[in-house]
Amino acid sequence: MDSVTVEGARNQIFPVGGPEILLREDIPRIFGRIFNKQPVIINSPLFAVDGLQSVLGLINPQIQKALGTYRTLLANEFFCTKDEIANLEAIYNFQLETLESFLRRYLAV
Repeated sequence: MDSVTVEGARNQIFPVGGPEILLREDIPRIFGRIFNKQPVIINSPLFAVDGLQSVLGLINPQIQKALGTYRTLLANEFFCTKDEIANLEAIYNFQLETLESFLRRYLAV
C-alpha cells in the first residue's frame, strides 16, 4: 500500500522475495529444523507430472489446472537477486527477513 505514497516506488514493478536465495529443497529443510523433524523430499520428474495432469484432466479440469501451476513451480526457480533485494529495502526503508526467521516468529516455535 505504501507504493502509492513512496516516491521511489512509483511506476515500478518489484520482484518480492527474501534476503536469501532458496532452492526448492531448502523449504522442507527449514520446516524440519523448526519442528525438529526430518523432512521427506520427493522430486517428481516433469514427465510424470505431465502424464498425471493429462489423465486427471479428463476427469476433472480443475485438478488439471492446479497441476499446471504445480508443474510451473517444479520447472522454474523464482528468486530475487541481491541487487533487487537491496533496491526494495532501500526504497521502503526496511530489512527483509529470512523465511526461517519469519516462520519461527509467526509459528511461535
